Order: sequence, then C-alpha cells, then structure tokens
Amino acid sequence: MRKLFSGMKERICGEVDELVDEKEEKNGIAWLNQYLGEWEEESEKVREVVEREERLKEEFNGE
Repeated sequence: MRKLFSGMKERICGEVDELVDEKEEKNGIAWLNQYLGEWEEESEKVREVVEREERLKEEFNGE
C-alpha cells in the first residue's frame, strides 16, 4: 500500500513540475513579447526625434 501511495505522489509531483515548467515557458514568451513591444515603442520615439532634428537642421541651414 505504501508503494502505491509513493508512486502516486511521484506521478503527481512530476505532473505538477511539468505544468509549472510550461507556465514558466509561456511567461517567458509573454515577457519577451512585452520587451519587444517596449523596444518598438522606444525605436519609434527615437525615429521621431531624429526626424525632428533633421527638420530643425534644414530650417537652421536654410535661413
């Protein structure tokens, strides 16, 4: 009887570990997606600043 419960315990622990691993992998992907989204936002901001700088240079040099 003891072996039966030990086997059940090991099986349940193994399944729980697998579920936790899957959740961590999904969270890793979610984290990466969030990071990439933030990076894209920052890239857009930099692009806008560079464009503004170029316009200001043209205005300054043109006058």
